[in-house]
Amino acid sequence: MKTWIISRCLPLLLGYLALWSVALGGSIRNDGYPPLALAMKDFDAFVQKLATEANGSKAVIAEKLRGLGFTCTPVSKSTQFECVRFGCQRGFWGRGSLIQWSVSEDPFKPTKNAVAGTAVNYSWVARCLPVEDTEEAQKRFLSRNIPGR
Repeated sequence: MKTWIISRCLPLLLGYLALWSVALGGSIRNDGYPPLALAMKDFDAFVQKLATEANGSKAVIAEKLRGLGFTCTPVSKSTQFECVRFGCQRGFWGRGSLIQWSVSEDPFKPTKNAVAGTAVNYSWVARCLPVEDTEEAQKRFLSRNIPGR
């Protein structure tokens, strides 16, 4: 009798949990900033549009990105331009996965002020950061590229 209950109820329970996970998986935690595209091509298109509007000026790009929740390296000739924003996509059992949006100089484009945008969903590899720790984590991430830090 126990075997019958387990063999009938366990698949139903697992199916329910899977559907619940899928339902939660599409939502991005509200951190007070506008949502950004998760698809790499869509986010890069957004960055290219931003760069065009700024006439390639990294200072203007950085200012606009800061308004969207990004943390950026200081704009100077001696420091590589880079901005990063961390977010969270909720998932199975509310654990969620870390999302990283980055904007940096693109060494593969021939123009002087070329930038590229990348979006990475770390899935099960990295958990979401608490909202209050996000800004500090973004600064730590960028500090690896700043000489003397």
